[in-house]
Amino acid sequence: MDTPLFPVGDTYETPWRESFDGGAAVSLFRSETVKNYQVVPSWDVFNDTDSDVKARDNDFGYMAMNGEHADDCARFYSGKVSLAGLSRPALSFYVYNYTAGTSVDRNELEVYVCVAPPFLFQKEIIVGELPAKGWNKVIVPLDEFAGKTIQFAFQGTTKTHMATPVDCITIDNLADVDLEAVEVNAPATVSAGRGFNVVAKIENGGSLKADGYKVELYRDNVLVGVEDGPAIESCGIAEVVFND
Repeated sequence: MDTPLFPVGDTYETPWRESFDGGAAVSLFRSETVKNYQVVPSWDVFNDTDSDVKARDNDFGYMAMNGEHADDCARFYSGKVSLAGLSRPALSFYVYNYTAGTSVDRNELEVYVCVAPPFLFQKEIIVGELPAKGWNKVIVPLDEFAGKTIQFAFQGTTKTHMATPVDCITIDNLADVDLEAVEVNAPATVSAGRGFNVVAKIENGGSLKADGYKVELYRDNVLVGVEDGPAIESCGIAEVVFND
């Protein structure tokens, strides 16, 4: 008689993070095929030196569900994670959106959480509906599971693109507003006496809209500019331009 698989061994403590550094996982996980036609779809870890997708945190690694046919489907299952000690527990991660022009990424990603079977549905993501091309942050509040030990699962379904990449998975307390400068761009060279722009991309990783904040620009530890930051919705990204 077959019985459902279940995790054994130590429980991971929080804050818990998995970023697939160097193309390897430091925590246990398993992949399970839900539906396939010919080639079996699965969740696998990748080194981004072999991919056109670069890890969100520049550590050379990420995970992806790969399916070669429409409606191929597979689940990623985590190990056990204790939420003890977290007052506002939340699961967060980044999903890569391949949308470019009229080519919309319609792959689907569902999130499930389990204390004891069955796994309970929490969120559905249509990748192409995320706001940005490339990496997008997703937050799944876990308030109803506070103080408990959980597993979580990602269920990926192929629709238009073979891969659904995921990176930087975290279980930690959820902040109202959590601003981070995720990218700063400036010209590699400039002509003497001519002005140029420095563009900072600011991400709000909190649960509420960020407003009424300032962004400071430093050069060699010296403050050279201050700009008012635009409002940013939860999990959104905005640009702040400094004229130099």
